[in-house]
Amino acid sequence: LAEIGRVVERGLLSETDADALQKEITRRLEKVREGASGPQSAGVFGNAEIAALMIVIIFVPAGAFGFYGYLGSPDKPDLPMSARNIASPEQAPQNQELSKLAENLAAKMAQNPERLEGWMLLGRTYMTLQDYPKAARAFGRAFGLGPERPDVGVSFAEALYMASGGRFTAEADKALAASARAFPAEPKTMFYQGLSLAEKSKFAQAIQMWVNLRAVSPPNAPWLPSLRERLADAAQKSGIDPATVKPTLAPTPTFAPPAAPVAPPVASAPNIPGPTREDVEAAQQMTSEDRQAFIRSMVQRLADRLEDEPDDLAGWKRLARAYRVLGETAKAEAAEKKIAELEKKAKP
Repeated sequence: LAEIGRVVERGLLSETDADALQKEITRRLEKVREGASGPQSAGVFGNAEIAALMIVIIFVPAGAFGFYGYLGSPDKPDLPMSARNIASPEQAPQNQELSKLAENLAAKMAQNPERLEGWMLLGRTYMTLQDYPKAARAFGRAFGLGPERPDVGVSFAEALYMASGGRFTAEADKALAASARAFPAEPKTMFYQGLSLAEKSKFAQAIQMWVNLRAVSPPNAPWLPSLRERLADAAQKSGIDPATVKPTLAPTPTFAPPAAPVAPPVASAPNIPGPTREDVEAAQQMTSEDRQAFIRSMVQRLADRLEDEPDDLAGWKRLARAYRVLGETAKAEAAEKKIAELEKKAKP
C-alpha cells in the first residue's frame, strides 16, 4: 500500500488505478486466513499475483502512451510478419507469468462476474499480452457494468480498435462517445475520437478534436509528439491549417502540472478517510477476524463522513465500490441510488 503511494507521487499511476489496486489488496487482506501457508483458496490473490497486478496496472497505462507514439506515425509501413508479436527470450518468462495470471483471473471472474475492477484488470493483462480479442471481451464486460466511467469506455474502444486491425467499429465509437459524455476532456478518449473522425475523412472535426486535446494537455504530456504528427497529416489531407482553429475547451486543473507531488490516494487525500501507515502496520499484526473488522471500519468511516457531506459524489462512488468489494449488495445499491440522484441534480 505504501508503494502504491510512492508510485502515484512519481506520476506513474493514476488515482483511479491506484484506488482499484488498493481495493484488490484490501480484498485479499480480508480473505486471507491467519496462518494459512498451503495452497490459496479460490478467489484469493497470492503475493506473485499481486506483484503481477502491480506490473499490469502501472506499466499498461505507461505503455498506452508509447502506443500513442506508434499511432502518431500515419505513414508508418506495416510490419512484416516476421516482426509481429514475437517475444524476446527475456520477455518469454514474463509473458508466461502474465498468461497464467490471466487464466487464473479469468476463472475467478467467471465466479464473480459483477466485479468491474476485476474485468478491467483482466482486460489490461490481455492488452499486455497483445491478445486484443480477449481484451475487448473483458473490457466489454466492464463496460456493461460501468459505462459511465471514462476509463472503461476508452479501454473498451482501444481494445476493439486493436482487435479489428486498426479500424473503428460502430461499437468502438459508441464506447468512445460514452467515455466523452462522462469526461469530455479525457486525453486518451479525445485522441481516439480524433483518430476515428480522421478515419472517416471528417478531417475538420478531427482537427478540432485534436486542437482541443492540445489545449487541455500539459506542456510535457507524452502524447503531444504523436498528436502533432496526426494534426500535420490531417492538415495535409484537408488543407485546413490547425493554427487557424480555435480550441473550444479550456485547460482544466485535472491536467495542469501539479504544483507539488500528488499525495497518495485514500491515505492522504483531504476529507477522504483511509488507512494511515500506522493502520497498515497494525493490520499486519491482526488476526483474520480483526483484519476484517479493520477493513469494514475504514468503509464505515467513509459512510459516516458522507452523512455529514451528502453531496460528495466522488465519495459515494468510492463507497459503492467498497460495498461491492465487500459483497454488501443492498448497501451498494443504496449508494448507487444516491449517486444517480446526485448526477441527475448536477445535470444542467
